[in-house]
Amino acid sequence: MAAYKYALAAANYPQIDAWEIWNEADAPGSNPFSSGNESADQYTAMMKAAAIGFHDSPGKPLISDAGTAGQRKPYTDLMARNDVFSYADIHAFHLYAPTTAPRCPTRGVASLLTWTW
Repeated sequence: MAAYKYALAAANYPQIDAWEIWNEADAPGSNPFSSGNESADQYTAMMKAAAIGFHDSPGKPLISDAGTAGQRKPYTDLMARNDVFSYADIHAFHLYAPTTAPRCPTRGVASLLTWTW
C-alpha cells in the first residue's frame, strides 16, 4: 500500500514523463535502500503496486522496472514469471561489459533499446 500511495503522490509532478521504480534491485549493496536480500518476488510485488499508483494518477507517466545490473538470471526470469513486464512500459538493464567482449551476452545487440517478452 505504501508503494501505491507514494506513486500516486509522486505522479503529481507533470514535468516528469517517466519513472524508474528502483535501480539495480538485483545487485546487493548497490544503493542505501536495499540490502540485496530482496527477492525478485518481493521486488515485483512492490513494483506492481507502484505502477498501479502511477497509472491511477492523472498524469499517467511511463513506468520503467528497476534497471538491473546486466541481465541477471534467474532474477530477471523470476521477474518475468511474476508478470512484472505487464506493468512496465520500459525494461531497463545496464551493460557493464564491453559489447565486443567474446562472451558478452549482449554482443551484437547493444543498439537494441526495447525488449518484448
